[in-house]
Amino acid sequence: MATQVRLRNKPVTLRITRKYIDIFINIFKYIYITCREIHLNRHVLSIIILLLMLAISPSIPVVGAQTQSDALTWWKNNYQNYYVASSTQISLTVGDLDKLYVYFDNYYLYFAITTNNTLDQEGDYQFLLDIVPGGYNDTVVSYGGLTPVVRDAFCKAITVNSTKYGVDYEIYFHWNTHSATPPDISSATIAVWLNKTPSSLSQYSEYWNYTDITQYKGTYYDYEITTLGALKTLWVVIPWSTLNISRPPMFYILAVLVGPDAGNGAVDSIPTDPNVMYLVTPIDTQVFNIMLPIPEPFAVGVTVAVITGISTAFIVKRMEKSL
Repeated sequence: MATQVRLRNKPVTLRITRKYIDIFINIFKYIYITCREIHLNRHVLSIIILLLMLAISPSIPVVGAQTQSDALTWWKNNYQNYYVASSTQISLTVGDLDKLYVYFDNYYLYFAITTNNTLDQEGDYQFLLDIVPGGYNDTVVSYGGLTPVVRDAFCKAITVNSTKYGVDYEIYFHWNTHSATPPDISSATIAVWLNKTPSSLSQYSEYWNYTDITQYKGTYYDYEITTLGALKTLWVVIPWSTLNISRPPMFYILAVLVGPDAGNGAVDSIPTDPNVMYLVTPIDTQVFNIMLPIPEPFAVGVTVAVITGISTAFIVKRMEKSL
């Protein structure tokens, strides 16, 4: 079991397993006997054991305040410790998502995806974020020719259930196979919801403000490809300042893999939504009913601290009974 704690706003991961508990017991038994022989009282002994439990637990390097390129490097080395969900959808067109990883601190939002891509296929990797009240959902219509339609920030036939969510930010990456050797991300964009009153006479793009980050490969994002040229892993680090907000207490995220053309739908998502029919050209706009909640890491850390304190008291008591 891996759990995040925060020490002076820096994330640390403690891995607590039965193996480590057995090691702790044996080490602390020796320490306990030694401390009793030199007449240390019980309270001092408890503090020593508590500090040792925190010191011995394996940890991840801290993030803290640093340059964005450093933050991206840290994320590429440690993202696998922050797994949140997998796709259960098997997609044979555009690509096939595998796992999603998410973390955030005072300065940055970190997320990454891995894929099961085998063939190099053109498509759009999009991340929908619900962070603040309001946002884009299935009530937002725009001018679509003969009839009003629901389209997201990039004219895709995807949206979220308005009774649950509202998308405030979309981060978009277009995987290009036609003009690049090797294939690459030819377009990367952050779209911010403008909180505009929906109107069927508006174009979808009138609801959003767009920031092009394509040129910031190596700072905002990076990726690796398979031997056949398909996208294998995508790492992303977005400063909260770029989104014009401070770190939220929690938020919701949805990762989708969408066809490359306007009006295309999702062929895969994390999390997988059993109510969505995954098609490149859906009959109607796909409405997602599930987004993943990402809680404040500190809340988890408090739980770990309480468990550690209880464990310390238990160990001391057990030592006294066994001797």
